[in-house]
Amino acid sequence: MRGKRAVSAAMLGLALAATIGGAAQASTGPVPSGKAAAAVRDLSGLVTATESGTANGQPTVACCPAGKMATGGGVQTNGKANVVDSYPDADGNGWIGTAVGSDPSTPVTVYVICG
Repeated sequence: MRGKRAVSAAMLGLALAATIGGAAQASTGPVPSGKAAAAVRDLSGLVTATESGTANGQPTVACCPAGKMATGGGVQTNGKANVVDSYPDADGNGWIGTAVGSDPSTPVTVYVICG
């Protein structure tokens, strides 16, 4: 189990570094009610997507494009909020993250790696 977590963490780090360094493309995958995927980038078959939210205790979902499944994901805050949940959605095509902060408008970003 520890090996799988290390590999997933390494993949997330590589995918996030590539996303931050490159141009973003709009997602055409399934989008939860009223949300739009903020960024998607193709990485030799792997795709990363992000979704912005706030640390108000409500889940934020990053979705994979159509035909892709979530292989990993994570949640990032600015350090002024606590991540309370980070897990794949029930259908396996997105990542759900929840954070709580003393200021509910604190930014939160949920990342998903899709393959």
